[in-house]
Amino acid sequence: MIKRVGIAALVVLLAGVYARPALSEITAVEAEGAAPRLEDERETRALALENALKDAVTTALGEVLTEEAVEAYSGILNVTIYPNARDYVLNYRILSMGWITHLANAPFPPPEPRPGDAPQPAGGVEGVGVEAYHVWIEASVDIRRLKKEVRSMTVMGVEETSNVTLTVLGVTDYAALEELKRMLGRMEIVRDVSYRSFSRERFEVDVEVAGTARTLVEWIDREAGDRFVVVPEGGDRVVVRAARSTVTEEE
Repeated sequence: MIKRVGIAALVVLLAGVYARPALSEITAVEAEGAAPRLEDERETRALALENALKDAVTTALGEVLTEEAVEAYSGILNVTIYPNARDYVLNYRILSMGWITHLANAPFPPPEPRPGDAPQPAGGVEGVGVEAYHVWIEASVDIRRLKKEVRSMTVMGVEETSNVTLTVLGVTDYAALEELKRMLGRMEIVRDVSYRSFSRERFEVDVEVAGTARTLVEWIDREAGDRFVVVPEGGDRVVVRAARSTVTEEE
């Protein structure tokens, strides 16, 4: 499926920006941030606060963009607004803060072991859990600046992305497989790679690319040289076959 965000899609995706009544230039929101216990407790507290500020800006975006627009713009939001959340917060006050012990399967890594500690499983010690530092804040978010950034995004246009299923055939050598994976990782157009299935001499991955399946074919063809042969299969599917110089295929 191709996601298109640009001038043509502006009317649909950003209707919420212009169709809603005038907003206050500043909005107050409550937000929460958390971080796992790190070796430096000051770093833990700082990370929890940064996550709370990000949560505040994420909440405030709901007054600027529709849910559909936030989803469509997620890629560019992740590299523009979210990493710089503090820039959009005019001021904040801490409502509460403190350590909370999560269950062993909490989504935080266990604390660093101290000398003499017994080894712990990745999810923490059963019955003990994992400590995380939480911060609750009330923040004043600069809606005017957020709206300006959103308009900037539409003026620049947002990249077209496609989810392409890449089927790799004939790779029996582990080194060749790793080489192909590294090649995908180096490509500027690749936004995400997730592995779907794997079997002898065949594996499939889902690749999110800036562009279309044809764009991915052109990049692989250029980057792979004579090591792999790439063939568009139609729609959003692409087949990559190891060249005979890379592996010896069974007849």
